[in-house]
Amino acid sequence: MGIELNNDQIYASYKFEHWFKTQDQQIFEITGGAGTGKTTMILYCIERLGLSLDEVLFVSYMGKAVSQMIRNGLPAKTIHSTCYTYEKEVKLDASGHMVIGENRKPVMIWVQHLKEKLDKKYKLIVVDEAYTIPEANALDLLKF
Repeated sequence: MGIELNNDQIYASYKFEHWFKTQDQQIFEITGGAGTGKTTMILYCIERLGLSLDEVLFVSYMGKAVSQMIRNGLPAKTIHSTCYTYEKEVKLDASGHMVIGENRKPVMIWVQHLKEKLDKKYKLIVVDEAYTIPEANALDLLKF
């Protein structure tokens, strides 16, 4: 790949590799401002660990961040498309009764359900802009 890291990135990459191999914690956080080389360092680590991009899931809460990752050649998805399915169900009122619309038919709504498992087996999940994720969605992602 020919990536050259600066001293901070080298230090962080060794910490990342140690974390990945020991899995002593579920989360490893890499922080830094825009353009500081976080993605470059992650790609370097993925290569050093011998992982293919098929074994890594790149996710973000925001579709705009996902679009940017895809433009950069990364197989990225939103957290919602990763963690949830959506099904149309009959809307119920507070008493649990079916809501009937003006057309005298049941009102249907889309309901989000947490998937039991991801679509494929990943060895690493990389979350971009994690600070934007609401707590409930973050906790759901951690289940995988």
